[in-house]
Amino acid sequence: MTIGSGLSARSPSGGVLQRMRGVQRIDAVFLFAGLLWVCLLSLSLVVSWQQLRKTSLALAVEQAQAGFEKDILYRRWATMHGGVYVPISEHTPSNPYLAVPLRDVETVQGQLLTLVNPAYMTRQVHELGRETSGIISHITSLKPIRPQNAADDWETRALQAFAAGATEISSLEQLNGEPVVRFMRPMITEKGCLKCHAQQGYREGDIRGGISVTVPFAPYLAIEQQSKRTTAVSHALIGLSGLLAFFLFRSVLLRSQKSLRDSEQRLEQLIRGLGEGVILQDDTGRIVLWNRTAAEVFHLQSDEIVGMSPTER
Repeated sequence: MTIGSGLSARSPSGGVLQRMRGVQRIDAVFLFAGLLWVCLLSLSLVVSWQQLRKTSLALAVEQAQAGFEKDILYRRWATMHGGVYVPISEHTPSNPYLAVPLRDVETVQGQLLTLVNPAYMTRQVHELGRETSGIISHITSLKPIRPQNAADDWETRALQAFAAGATEISSLEQLNGEPVVRFMRPMITEKGCLKCHAQQGYREGDIRGGISVTVPFAPYLAIEQQSKRTTAVSHALIGLSGLLAFFLFRSVLLRSQKSLRDSEQRLEQLIRGLGEGVILQDDTGRIVLWNRTAAEVFHLQSDEIVGMSPTER
């Protein structure tokens, strides 16, 4: 009689059940892996979209910052020179809010000139910029001399934040139903500013107001949406490639498993057909496979042999 080890016994129905359970376990593993893959890619897509929004906002803020810096430079130049005289015209009348000596002068040739102080110049430049670029800049204060320079709600909150120590405010807002990025920094009173603003009680170094810059966000949003679509397509292609790889690996694994089971079945059929009694044991010594001759030797029914040790009879 031959005794071996390492082969699992199966009845015909038990073998089918084991195969079904094996396939179910493999499917469960790959289903979990596929769901995890999709979740990770979805998370990556969300993070990528959030980063695109941050980049769009940062670019719009940078444009607003550049506009603010430009305003400060030419205001500083005008302040250094005490303002500039320009011919009085319909577009540039005398500034009724500028109460300084020699606001209006007449040249020896008889031409009337008016003094354009930094605030007046800034306002006119802002009007030109709004017409050409759509960017809205506004010089404002909580104590404006000119009523049109009064702060709106957003600017008021920004100016109050400056008084509390903030140095810069920016946010994404809605203006007339359109998305805009609003940006504001304070204006610090310099020595040359006191010519016009000392009467308001300002001293050198005081925050006397600010310049707000409003940048249309629609152009940035259009670029962002295109980038989001591109990112979504790339993530979808990566996701499909991963799922296809999972499917192919599952197919290979199932074929390998089927090939192994077929080999075991052929060996089992060979052993059961031998005329000599054959018993196969597992690593613990329990009987896992036998043939008819071995069953007759032990005087047992076939279903009584499974799990026994040869020494138990």
